[in-house]
Amino acid sequence: MKFRYLLITACSAAILVAQSTTPAGQSNSSKQSSSQGQSSSTQSNNNSSQNSSSTSRTRSSSDSSSANRTVTSQDRAFVRDAAKGGRDEVARAQMMVNHATDPEVKNFAQKLVTDHTMANQELESIASKNNITMPVDTSSTAGTKQKSDKSYLSTEVANHRKTIQLFEKESATGTDPDLRAFAAKMLPGLQSHLAMAKSLQGGNQSGSSSHSGTSSSSAGSSTSNRSSNSTSGSSSNRSTGDSTSTSGSSRQGQSSNGQSSNNGGSSSTTPNR
Repeated sequence: MKFRYLLITACSAAILVAQSTTPAGQSNSSKQSSSQGQSSSTQSNNNSSQNSSSTSRTRSSSDSSSANRTVTSQDRAFVRDAAKGGRDEVARAQMMVNHATDPEVKNFAQKLVTDHTMANQELESIASKNNITMPVDTSSTAGTKQKSDKSYLSTEVANHRKTIQLFEKESATGTDPDLRAFAAKMLPGLQSHLAMAKSLQGGNQSGSSSHSGTSSSSAGSSTSNRSSNSTSGSSSNRSTGDSTSTSGSSRQGQSSNGQSSNNGGSSSTTPNR
């Protein structure tokens, strides 16, 4: 009996020990899983922070590189001259769109308005990116000077030659890569504008020469007609004079013959008496 009691007591104690041991293991496992989850989350957050920091550093480096980019006096002079020239081109062309007499000159002027407006906007964007101050806009004065078609074309030929030289220099020796690329990009269009202006200029000169030739021909015809009339008049006068002279001579001859006959009659009558 006593042995049975001890056996029951021992089993009960073993059961109690087993029950107390299992929750502890489970608790430890849960704690370990939780710790691992927190560690993973922390590592993930650290990685995100590192990526964010890296991106921020890259952007900051890019921005500081643009801000610290050296812009030489040549680049600044190019922006100043190109901006002023481009604005004046638009103002003059807009005036000729409204006042040109030749339709081809009007079309040419409209093309300049479109092309130079786009170029001016792109140049302004590059200047802002490089912290270059654009010059004061004085194009309003250029647009108030009305020109004839011929005078306008002469101005465009001269101005585009200068502008092409300016852009060629910047594309070859400029230090800012954006400005160099812009200058090289715009050169073909500027050269096309020059060729168009020269072609229209030649056409206008041919038209003027043709008009002058027609006037000269008309003047020559008038002179020829006057000369012909004068010659005809002189010939007519000479003919009339000759006829008059001939008639006079005939009359004088007849008068002389009559006198001779009378004299002959008198001579023959006297001896008979």
